[in-house]
Amino acid sequence: MKEVHVCLLSNQLLPNLIPAFMERPSRVYLIATQEMRESGLDKRMNRLLRKEKIEVRIRSGVPSAEYGEIRKYAAKLATELVSAEAGKKIVLNATGGTKLLSMGFVDVFRERLEGYPVRVIYTDTAHRAIETLVPRDQPPSSMRDVLTVDTYLAAQGMALQSAASDQSEWRDAVRKRAPVTEFFAENCAELGPFFGTINGMVHGRSGNSGALSRNGESLIQPRQEFNRRPQDLWREALTRIADSRLLDWDGDKVVHFESPEYARYLGGRWLEEYAWLTAEAADLRDVRASALGRWERESGADAPTNEFDLLAAHGNRILIVECKTGMHGASEQAVATRLESLERNAGGLFGASLLLSARGLSTSMKKRCTNLRIPVLEKEKIRELHARMETWRDTGRIPPD
Repeated sequence: MKEVHVCLLSNQLLPNLIPAFMERPSRVYLIATQEMRESGLDKRMNRLLRKEKIEVRIRSGVPSAEYGEIRKYAAKLATELVSAEAGKKIVLNATGGTKLLSMGFVDVFRERLEGYPVRVIYTDTAHRAIETLVPRDQPPSSMRDVLTVDTYLAAQGMALQSAASDQSEWRDAVRKRAPVTEFFAENCAELGPFFGTINGMVHGRSGNSGALSRNGESLIQPRQEFNRRPQDLWREALTRIADSRLLDWDGDKVVHFESPEYARYLGGRWLEEYAWLTAEAADLRDVRASALGRWERESGADAPTNEFDLLAAHGNRILIVECKTGMHGASEQAVATRLESLERNAGGLFGASLLLSARGLSTSMKKRCTNLRIPVLEKEKIRELHARMETWRDTGRIPPD
């Protein structure tokens, strides 16, 4: 039997969106209070559903207070549905709206549609289940994985503009230099000072020009020099880098960067690539690296954007990973604040965040991340990324360090 969904809109769209994407109703009725209309959430939900070829009808004017008035509105809608949607099952999603609004609709639909094919559902986000409230004694159904990175962000009001990992050339290059990336990750605790030196060569240090231009798009000073001849693990790292043709090394103190892409990689992008390779190996549903998202345009102003090192969607959840190979002072605090804001705004109801740092963090930074509930993997701990991603995949949680 075909279905129609009735959704009570609230600030969180996902509890309404996920069942609709799972069950593919022929039509969705969006019940929007004046506050929801003013926020534009009805329009956002409409766009998301129509993109999936699901017809939408928006019903406004529902009161947000006065239980008796809410019941009158719900009764009128129930009568309309019996006539307009004859022969279809009516599914009321009671997850959204205020508690008073939800209670009024559930009571009326239970009373007025008794004997009619009706189902009242509730999206249990904590247990990843769709509970059936009416009829009674039906077991919950598990949520199916229906959201990609694109649709998740769109539900939060952000459009994914681009992602480097969408390009086959990028993926091929990342896999080709994966052995060097893995070596860096395996030895990052010991190579911390090495990364700092290379970062300085790439981006500039102590008044000296780095290999890359300010915008990172071209080489301006490809020849760089170590203060002394690298030894031991530094020498092994440089040998591996040179053998992979990511730079030219004379075997002594002089290196020559071969391209902007390789310079960006050695100057810190390798950690983003490690995160992407690890997420792919953890079999996450949708993974995007070096992504750019643009927020919905507000009041004629330029729409703000955010860059993401890594985004992963799995099980209708999203994971935001920030990758750093060098931070200090105020930049540490800015990173923590930015990541917490992204988790709250772009991550929303089912979002989680994680900070990867190839070098050790300051005590104050660790404390700040703890206060903001941002899990951190630093130095040799980044080798635990695969296990942490698998735990997130299965439970939706990133275990604290």
